[in-house]
Amino acid sequence: MTQSVKGTTSGDLFLDIPVTSTNPIIQQVLAKPITSALEDGSSFDLKFDLEAFKATLTSIDKVKVTVEALGIPIPIDVTAKAIFDAGKKELVLYVDASVDAMGQKQEIKNCTVATIDEVPPIKNLTQELDQLKKVLQESFTCKGNDGTYDDFKSPDISPLSPTIKVDASADLKMDKDYLWGEIDLDLKKVEVDQKLPVIPVPEPVGNITINSIHANASMIVKVSEAAKGGPQAGDMDYSGWDIKCIPSHGQPMKFQDLKSVVLTHITQARAKAVVAAVAVAVSQKAKLVTV
Repeated sequence: MTQSVKGTTSGDLFLDIPVTSTNPIIQQVLAKPITSALEDGSSFDLKFDLEAFKATLTSIDKVKVTVEALGIPIPIDVTAKAIFDAGKKELVLYVDASVDAMGQKQEIKNCTVATIDEVPPIKNLTQELDQLKKVLQESFTCKGNDGTYDDFKSPDISPLSPTIKVDASADLKMDKDYLWGEIDLDLKKVEVDQKLPVIPVPEPVGNITINSIHANASMIVKVSEAAKGGPQAGDMDYSGWDIKCIPSHGQPMKFQDLKSVVLTHITQARAKAVVAAVAVAVSQKAKLVTV
């Protein structure tokens, strides 16, 4: 089951992201839900090793947001990365969201290193792998075979915490060697009921705070390349990234919450990018009106 998978991503993302801002137009625009679509160029790169229990993920989204109140489409590029290392009890989360609205550019970039609580020793994880396979086989539902791939539906992902709720499942299409051919992600619900600051934008926009995130999405990853073999040492090294990764000062996360944490990380990255894009567009439109 250890493998490296690359593919292209398509789908739609629905976001309800009310904000607080000193600019009433931004609050008004984001008071209504926003629908966005993944454009050509969106990609997915996942490598995982179920012997060393390491994984890396890079998700690149080319998002097109159409805001009816502004009357213009806004392109957004969002790169989200995650590195998991059971031996180090570590999860690295990176985001780089780039916005270019009406000629003005804005970038949101950060990286954190979180400690994972109660990760079993590698030798214990390895000993339990056969049992884990049985559990997965019992919990996944086989929907059939199209002559090339078996189609397995995953169980639902459970809520992360009282303030972060995730309801999602996936269809995994795999060949006889368990190499993936397609991933259909049904993100029924991601709810983040806590305030999230967005980096300051020059006046007349000012500071913005996301009050909550309510999102859902339907996404398909068409696998273009799948091969045996997981991440190499270079894939696990984040010291050369274009930003310093800062240790998280929150409570250590639980091992069983990894999937929810990564999904929430990507959703928050997209939401912050959309808010920044709307803010920049409002700012630029205000300049055009006053000129």
